[in-house]
Amino acid sequence: MSRDEWGGDDFDKEVEYVTILDVLVKAETALAILVEIEDKEHWIPKSQLGPYNEITEEGDKGNLEIPEWLADEKGI
Repeated sequence: MSRDEWGGDDFDKEVEYVTILDVLVKAETALAILVEIEDKEHWIPKSQLGPYNEITEEGDKGNLEIPEWLADEKGI
């Protein structure tokens, strides 16, 4: 299968991030954080946290930075 057939060019695209302000981490696991945004809880994979993300552990409060595609997928 060629690179074009499996969508390999998508990996070359730069990731667009969104920042959600003043978010509290309610819980965490080794792989994800549970945040509440507008009265809805969302599990966010730690692997998807952006380079300027400020929250990573339970009790942290600050700006959450995640890829735009993930925010869209979760309705954030």
